Amino acid sequence: MDDSTLIASSKSGIEDRLSITAEFYTLNNVQANLAKYVLLSSSCPSSTITFDLLPSPLISEVSLSFSSLALGTSFHFLGVWFFLSASSQFVLK
Repeated sequence: MDDSTLIASSKSGIEDRLSITAEFYTLNNVQANLAKYVLLSSSCPSSTITFDLLPSPLISEVSLSFSSLALGTSFHFLGVWFFLSASSQFVLK
């Protein structure tokens, strides 16, 4: 499976998207490695957040927990490097 990106402005929005994604994976016999999931959050940096999935007969997991990246962490996405603290020093390095 290739990379997937879920974007939402609230926790409930991500829960909705995760539920839809989990149903899609079940219907299409796709497995995702939950250990490789990365959570970026501007409101809860460096914390573990639990997402409650919407009830469905297709979903075996009822909740998922992910640790969000710390503010001082950089990450690479689609060939571009991002730094959560928005420091200009990161760009220079």
